[in-house]
Amino acid sequence: MNKAGGFGSEDIRLQRELKKLVPEYPLHILDLNEVIDYSKFQTELRTVFELYRCRNDKRKFREYVEEHDMDVGSAIWDIREEGVQEGLSQGIRALVETFKEFGCTKEEAVAKLMEKCALSQSEAEKYAEEYGY
Repeated sequence: MNKAGGFGSEDIRLQRELKKLVPEYPLHILDLNEVIDYSKFQTELRTVFELYRCRNDKRKFREYVEEHDMDVGSAIWDIREEGVQEGLSQGIRALVETFKEFGCTKEEAVAKLMEKCALSQSEAEKYAEEYGY
């Protein structure tokens, strides 16, 4: 039932309009899990593909980065460290909120933060104030 004005005719008109707007180019799909030899790639894309192949093996990934004397390694470790710090900050926030819910004084909260999170007194006080004491 695909007569003019009938069911599906909207799709045909849409297809015609889209063909006018979007040129047809060949689409090459590359399954990175299947390709083993990336030597035909001559740009930085080759490096990305080779690193992708190592994505599940930390040792191989690190070896690749070191072998190719890449600066990527320090950037990745910096990103990791930022994530660790963000997680620590979220954990401390949760602790401070819990201390407040249980009626701890600021001094008690600071002492517990120093004990549980290995913070200096000034760091613990900073977090306590930042998160509501």
